[in-house]
Amino acid sequence: MSPSLRFNSPPKWRNYDNFNYQFFGLVDLCRNISNIFGDSKGLKMLEIGSYKGESTSIFASSAIFDEIICIDPFKGEEEKKNIFNEDWSRVKKEFYTNTRYWDYIKLIQDYLQKNLNVKSMMIIKF
Repeated sequence: MSPSLRFNSPPKWRNYDNFNYQFFGLVDLCRNISNIFGDSKGLKMLEIGSYKGESTSIFASSAIFDEIICIDPFKGEEEKKNIFNEDWSRVKKEFYTNTRYWDYIKLIQDYLQKNLNVKSMMIIKF
């Protein structure tokens, strides 16, 4: 099995206990977001730099958000791409594979600066 950012992180990224903190840390973040916003309706999320969509799929699985907007140009320099020895076509294909279950995930394949007016959004950085 090949390594990934969230689902199968490289062993050297793990602590002495071999626990996958990259996955469960994001699950804990989803739990905290849910506790803060409770039963709020119409929550939208903006993910900048979605890469393979692994984090996107965890956020979508949490069922907290009614819409998830992902922005990634799928080009340029990216350290993760070099670590895993992948090209952008493979990364983009994995994004679509990992997000295929949710029709409320919208991808903008470009740079944030060119496409979105973030002034009109409530932004919570995490």
